[in-house]
This record gives sequence, structure tokens and C-alpha cells, in this order.
Amino acid sequence: MFDLHGDFQPFSNAFPNRLVPDVIEMVIREWPSCTRPTDKPLENRITNRLVGHLRRQMRNYDRPLFKFSCRPKLPDPDADSESGEIDVEVTSFSNHPDAFLVLECKRLNIQKESGFASCAGEYVGPGGMGCFTSGQYQSGGSVGAMIAYVMTRSVDEAIAFIDQQLEQHGESLSMDDPYRLQVSTLVPHQPLVKQTAHNLSDGRFDIIHAFLKFSKN
Repeated sequence: MFDLHGDFQPFSNAFPNRLVPDVIEMVIREWPSCTRPTDKPLENRITNRLVGHLRRQMRNYDRPLFKFSCRPKLPDPDADSESGEIDVEVTSFSNHPDAFLVLECKRLNIQKESGFASCAGEYVGPGGMGCFTSGQYQSGGSVGAMIAYVMTRSVDEAIAFIDQQLEQHGESLSMDDPYRLQVSTLVPHQPLVKQTAHNLSDGRFDIIHAFLKFSKN
């Protein structure tokens, strides 16, 4: 881009890691004000309202920081189809418009008619963390984020269930040992934010894990 003096700065091809904490902290800050579905609080319904709320908040800024998009499809440059559909795409108005951060959303600790389900296996599986480590979500950056809606019980329990799954599947996720959630180095001042590091073929990749306790408004 050109600055005020006409100097040329090459476009960044990835969402800047320095902006990731701002996105995560904004989600955490706005979550209590986000309305909840009154009936069947499924993942997509919760995410729709969260993204809608965040977009409405951005309209209150004279200079919006981010744009949040719900479930955009990712075109595959090497095939006649999409490589996937992400839950939330975040772009920055101060960066290249094609550079984006992926937020993958999952429900945890669900109380069903048939009983309790931690859903931690789905969280760490191919449709959760595996979307990042398999290369399905290729944003060009070195950081992605998981947003966990903790439906019942406590966040601590949800974290414990995930750690149990990571102990079994951490190696297949190319994680650093120990195979468990760690204190986030990118968002260190948020106790409900964790981080995992993954050694992928094209370099290190970090996943930020933000835990949002679900409760009716």
C-alpha cells in the first residue's frame, strides 16, 4: 500500500498475528451482550447471533477494525469446488483484504435427552482442530482460533475433557509435547483463552482456544 509520502509497502499475504489478540478479546468482551437462541441453541444459531452482534458493533466505530463474515466458502485454486466452509472469517480493514483469520466454532458439554456429551472428541477431531492441521483451512497465516461454547457445567471441566482427548490424539495433530492446552502466549491476560502449538510441514502453527460460557440472556 502507499503511505502519505508515496512510498510503496508490499501487501501482507496473511492476517497479522499482532491483531489476533484484538479479535479474541473483542469476542470475549462482546459475548455477554450477544443474544442467545431461545430454542434449540445449535452451533450455527449461536454463531449467527455472535457474528451479527460483532458486525453491528463494528458499525458503531468511526473507523471499523475488523469485518466478521459467517460461514464463507473457501474456493480451491486447484479444483472445481470449494476446499471447505469456515464458521467465521475475520478480515482487517488495515490489512490486505484477502488476508483473513479463521474462527472454528464448537459446542462443548451438551446435555442431551440421552445424557451428557462432552463433545471433546469432535472438538479435537477432523471437523475441529483437525481442519487447521490437515490443511483444509489454509489462510496463509500461522495462527487460527477455536471458539468453544460451553453449554453446561464448567469451563474447567470442558478444558479437562479436551486435555484427555489431546493426550490420545496430540501426536496425530502434530502437537508439541505435552499434549494438552497451554496458557496462551498470544493472549496471556485472558484466563479463558488457551493455546496449542503444532509442527506442520510448512512450519509452526498455533491454535488459540477461547472458551465462552453459554447462558441465557
